[in-house]
Amino acid sequence: NRPPSIVVHNFKVISVLQTDLVGFTALARTMEAEEVLRMLNDLFGVFDRLVSAHDVFKMETVGDAYICASGLPDFARGEHRPLALLLLALDMLAAVARYCNRANVTVGLRAGIHSGAAIGGVVGTTMQRYHLFGSTMHMVEKLESTAPSGGVHLSEAVRQALIAVGEMPPRCVGGSLLELEPLEMGALQTSKGEHVPQEDVGGQATYVVWPPGDVSHHKEHAPPKAPAKPCDVAPEVQGAVAPCGSPADSKNLVFAKSLAAFLSTKAGPSSAAAAAAAAAAAGVACAPP
Repeated sequence: NRPPSIVVHNFKVISVLQTDLVGFTALARTMEAEEVLRMLNDLFGVFDRLVSAHDVFKMETVGDAYICASGLPDFARGEHRPLALLLLALDMLAAVARYCNRANVTVGLRAGIHSGAAIGGVVGTTMQRYHLFGSTMHMVEKLESTAPSGGVHLSEAVRQALIAVGEMPPRCVGGSLLELEPLEMGALQTSKGEHVPQEDVGGQATYVVWPPGDVSHHKEHAPPKAPAKPCDVAPEVQGAVAPCGSPADSKNLVFAKSLAAFLSTKAGPSSAAAAAAAAAAAGVACAPP
């Protein structure tokens, strides 16, 4: 009559990414149920390939929210890789933008990332899935809900985690710097205009990262920043998939040929070639020259 054993893991630090489609609910009201299903399947299918290429853990999808994590033992040799989640989020933003252009629809993407402690485990006896629990999950939800559309919202804990693993300032493939632009303290709001106290995101500053080359939002959302100083980045970091990905649409032969040509010219030796191969398998284009 002993109670069944449960799976419980304690993680001192992991990073969690949560994304949500902006404008999806309103768009879904104008579509047939099957069209909504096909749209989510197309987008989440691309996200799944990106997650595999970045070697992080996909935890679950809830409606149009997509949640994954880094730092779990069965992925990337158990290494905690906050940069991988940041680059993944930027790849997701690029994928959504390209899908909208191709499908002639208007949706965006919000993304939040937080680093902290968590409990992992399986609950229930049917339809079992591995989930993460704790304040880290609450904070990443708040970061996502207050993220500007088209940007990645990071907590101070993520910035410290990037420093701890030698990835600050972060870079994408090609060496382009990714700036962390601080958002105004005490001014966090959801897309519905609801105020979110700074204490809900740790009581510290939060930051937004925009996709490389996107300057349309900077002046609107963030104060001017001093130019970031370049730093050395380990080769394995530079070999990560760049945040300029897009789905390799089999119906778009022109794009597919261009992607193949680009990868063949840009793929270098060692880790660069591996990154290009992973990107090709995931349907992702590396950073533009």
